[in-house]
Amino acid sequence: MAQRFRRYEFNGVALIVAGFVLVAFVAVGYFVGAYIDRQLGSGHLWAFVGMLIGFLAGFWDLYVVASRLLAKQPEMGQVAPPKEDNEQTDA
Repeated sequence: MAQRFRRYEFNGVALIVAGFVLVAFVAVGYFVGAYIDRQLGSGHLWAFVGMLIGFLAGFWDLYVVASRLLAKQPEMGQVAPPKEDNEQTDA
């Protein structure tokens, strides 16, 4: 039973990390775009484009992580087979 809780704890941590990765992709996209804007003198155009690309890449990563986690989960409504007890008790 403890192993089952560890698995769910790992799934939660994986989703939290994927959320931080989403933020990191957006931040990196912004800073790369802002650097290009400074070099070209184009206002905030490339910063916006960089953020958009980072946002799309971050959500793609979040989608991949979530789909892998959901593929490992049992189907909704599916009942796990009962465990066999090693001990037999007489009543």
